[in-house]
Amino acid sequence: MAAGVQRGVIEAGREAELVKALFESPRLIAEAMGMEGDLKAIAADISKATDVLFLGRGAMFPLAMEGALKLKEISYIHAEGYAAGELKHHHDGAFEIVCAMPDAFDVAVRHLGFAELAQIIDNPERMNRQL
Repeated sequence: MAAGVQRGVIEAGREAELVKALFESPRLIAEAMGMEGDLKAIAADISKATDVLFLGRGAMFPLAMEGALKLKEISYIHAEGYAAGELKHHHDGAFEIVCAMPDAFDVAVRHLGFAELAQIIDNPERMNRQL
């Protein structure tokens, strides 16, 4: 980080935010470790699916792509990562493709814009879906 500040790539205010985030990491990791029961339940649900759709908006899109890739690698369950905004605008038949996967399990990361993402996913044609 210091190198980024020296080269002018990271502003001082941004550096302070990043340092604060680093100091919060141990607490966040401990919190995540405490979610083992919830994660096991989610894993059990996903293991029953034949298709899993990982949706991401903005900076979460690469995470969605990576999540889909990892699920494919470890479970051989069909998984796709997709930009959630594409569903909103129905580009290239994306919405129809998603609706054609009736027993899919959708995964979205809770972040800024999650409520809008949930609205995109929540459609009457897809009432058998889980988010």
